[in-house]
Amino acid sequence: MTTSGGELTDRVAGEIHRLRKGHGLQAGDLDTARFVGIPIKLFLEQPPGPPDAATRAILEPMIEAAALTQAIDEAWALCAILTVAALLCVPFARRVTATPR
Repeated sequence: MTTSGGELTDRVAGEIHRLRKGHGLQAGDLDTARFVGIPIKLFLEQPPGPPDAATRAILEPMIEAAALTQAIDEAWALCAILTVAALLCVPFARRVTATPR
């Protein structure tokens, strides 16, 4: 199976975000728990250490959705930066007229 460079980059970026969210939750990061959508009271009541299989089954789709959201947000931010860069170049563009031969 072959994939294009863009697909591979998207998968790698999504995987990185997913791993960061998982590590953040294991470290007890409340901001990550809020972003993923876990109620804070339930998050704080969770015992330390890796989650059990049932908890993992519930959290994996939530973490994947949060990672996808962050990846899409970053893609839109990149589009915005490129648009602003292009608009900043407009004043320096000059009209070129063709000379008759």
